[in-house]
Amino acid sequence: MQPFLLQRTPTNLKCQVVWKGKSPIVIENKPVQIAAVPLNGNSRQLRNGKISGDALKDCIIVHPRYVEKDAEHRILKVHGLRLGRTIDVLLDEPFSIAGEKHWIMNFKGVGADADEPMVIHPTQWWWINRAYVQDHWAPRENCDKFGRRWGVVQDKEAWSEMNEDVMQPLGIDMVMHVQANKVPWAVIRQIEQVTRLGNEDLELSQIVRACKTNMRMITAYALGAFNRYGVNAERIAEIDAKILSAQIRLAQRQEMLGASGDMLSNRYVDGTLTDSENFALKQFEIYNCMKFIALVVHSSISVLEEAAIPKYLETLAKKTGIPFDKKPPVEYYFDYEGKTPLWLRYYSEPYVPVIVEKSTGLMERTCRGVLKRFGEAVIEWVGGRL
Repeated sequence: MQPFLLQRTPTNLKCQVVWKGKSPIVIENKPVQIAAVPLNGNSRQLRNGKISGDALKDCIIVHPRYVEKDAEHRILKVHGLRLGRTIDVLLDEPFSIAGEKHWIMNFKGVGADADEPMVIHPTQWWWINRAYVQDHWAPRENCDKFGRRWGVVQDKEAWSEMNEDVMQPLGIDMVMHVQANKVPWAVIRQIEQVTRLGNEDLELSQIVRACKTNMRMITAYALGAFNRYGVNAERIAEIDAKILSAQIRLAQRQEMLGASGDMLSNRYVDGTLTDSENFALKQFEIYNCMKFIALVVHSSISVLEEAAIPKYLETLAKKTGIPFDKKPPVEYYFDYEGKTPLWLRYYSEPYVPVIVEKSTGLMERTCRGVLKRFGEAVIEWVGGRL
């Protein structure tokens, strides 16, 4: 495949797609230089010339500037992809979990690109093109409402993600977490020296995750020709069925799943969800319950070829017991006790991608039809408790 430009902030990346078996992998055109700091203080395991998951999972990955020259470490050039505060490292040999092969080892908390690549800053935040103001560093408390530090994962964040208790108990497929590694004092000391800080009492960790593919749905959507990337309608429908069924069960106890961010960015092309911090249990509200399902269905329909939509609906119906595969009426809404019909009006809101511009009427009708059937099921099964 020809190289393509991956849109991200603060700079776009020239990337390409390579294949490992049936899994598409997105990597940057040029290798990325990293420093691997082994937690056991012995870098010999990294010297066999291969990028191994078994060796890397027990390392802290940072830019070489954050490692003292006399510290035990290994400088590596890897094929990978830097997004946000993470890096996807393409392994030379797969990392196996329960007999399944994972070609990508993802490290979260390695630094994020700012005025330099893979930057870590405990007190400042890279302020990106706000109101046409030049990108600059600003106090983090003025920029990030979640209390994060630029490029890193704090211990409490790592603990929360590793003990995620929202999606997994519901049986919903999430990216595979391998372990969380505590950042050693030698690296923290070097971070403080590079940023010219005193002792900030930094308590940092890195989260290690394993992926079969690192191509997110939003990338496949932008590139088109989805069959080329192994998008499987049945596989995605099975995951969506778990989500829809969970939403019904939660509604029966006056709860629901909610999400922040773009669903297309929070899912891989195999349907797996990632970034568990973007999902939460909330008090039930019919509008937001439906909006979450709209986001899920929209993300799936957006990466399916039209010919695959019937199989998607058939599988969804089989797994949930809701007749999604039956042709819905012309009116793609449902009403409940005279309330305003819940059209798929979410597509007109700025934080939800618009599919109408790049898709056919069939895809839009499919999304609306699925929502109608789901809404009817919510009313039927939850009943007067809405």
